[in-house]
Amino acid sequence: MFGFIVGIVVGTALTLLIAIVVAPSRRIRDEPPLELETQLRLLLGLDPDEPLPPLPINRVDTSWQFNTAQMQTLRELDRPDDGKAPNEIPQHDHPLS
Repeated sequence: MFGFIVGIVVGTALTLLIAIVVAPSRRIRDEPPLELETQLRLLLGLDPDEPLPPLPINRVDTSWQFNTAQMQTLRELDRPDDGKAPNEIPQHDHPLS
């Protein structure tokens, strides 16, 4: 008799566990997927309803110019490999050194 009662309790527990796992998953699968931006904001811990601040624009400093020796080195780098080892590349004065 004790085994019968234990069987009923275990069967009921398994049935409830399956119902708890399966029932909500069907409703979740029926929901439309979130937008990619909303998913990313939630994953990053941001409020999806709050607008993002504008991204800073990175400006490239074009005031610095290459000297003749540096331009020659760049042209040499563009040429096919002539068998020189990397430490044999000619060294030129760098304006920042």
